[in-house]
Amino acid sequence: MKSDRFLATVLFTDIVGSTERAAELGDRQWREQLEAHHTLARGTY
Repeated sequence: MKSDRFLATVLFTDIVGSTERAAELGDRQWREQLEAHHTLARGTY
């Protein structure tokens, strides 16, 4: 019997001071920081 049910988890994160940090780093470096954060959060490192 096939089931259409599945379990999902949603993770929300808030990077404190992100607006200021993004302004300090600039677009390219901020994007790299976000990618590093996403990699850690996903556990794909």
